[in-house]
Amino acid sequence: MTPAPTTEAARRRNAIWRLALGLPLVLAVYALSVAGLAGLLRLATGPDAVWDWFARIQTADGPAATLMLLFTFSGLVAGTLAAGGLLHRRGVFDLAGPPRALARDLALGLGVAGPLLLAALALGLMQIDVSPNHAPMLWLALLPLALLGLAVQTGAEELLFRGYLQSQLAARFRSPWVWIPLPALLFGAAHFDPASAGGNATAIFAAATLFGLFAADLTARTGTIGIAWGFHLANNASALLLVALPDSMPGLALYTADVALADSGTGALILQDMLTTTVIWAALRLALARRG
Repeated sequence: MTPAPTTEAARRRNAIWRLALGLPLVLAVYALSVAGLAGLLRLATGPDAVWDWFARIQTADGPAATLMLLFTFSGLVAGTLAAGGLLHRRGVFDLAGPPRALARDLALGLGVAGPLLLAALALGLMQIDVSPNHAPMLWLALLPLALLGLAVQTGAEELLFRGYLQSQLAARFRSPWVWIPLPALLFGAAHFDPASAGGNATAIFAAATLFGLFAADLTARTGTIGIAWGFHLANNASALLLVALPDSMPGLALYTADVALADSGTGALILQDMLTTTVIWAALRLALARRG
């Protein structure tokens, strides 16, 4: 297994102190971007309304707030590029992979994961009831911006966790037991939210970590973040644009499920999601083997 996209630039500047400085830099730039958004909202809405807007963004309350939340991840992209450039002399395609291969892999990830996720969603709808969330025409009008926002959000996470963190660890440590599980565990930790998920928080952490492990494997075998990005984008589009949980970023969804994130019955849905994730990973590995 090649720990891709570990480039020559990553190997030349692979001291662990650089990575230790890089992650706080990513977070600092992201925090500055959010502060900039707060400033713009303050100018547009006044000092009293800005906190109401941030509460709405945090809960993804409505289309506008959800879109703002998704596009805040552009700050994560900027932070990752700043860390890669300043500390490792790595540019965007050095982190993400060569443009042509990146586009090819992104298309493969979407093409395989998309239909399988739709099939899994159809099976899931046999077990739960759903309610309309938006009129179809409004949903269609919002769809281009929603897909762009999801591309930013998922691309930012893949650029950070697989393109930057995984590859820099691989450039420093030969063992995949370091550079595959560590970014996956951090990815899972970023999705750990007991305040919202209650007793399902650990299951959600496990599901996110499992996806992180599979994304790491696919990235290592292709040399780009493209397949993981396509897989991630298709997954989030299914969960956030088609049928969302009512308390888990429902602002852009066509329908909402009649179960909440912390409900005891949601645990079974999370386990089914993990099974779907495993099937999609296996299908993508098969597609890669056939591609040669």
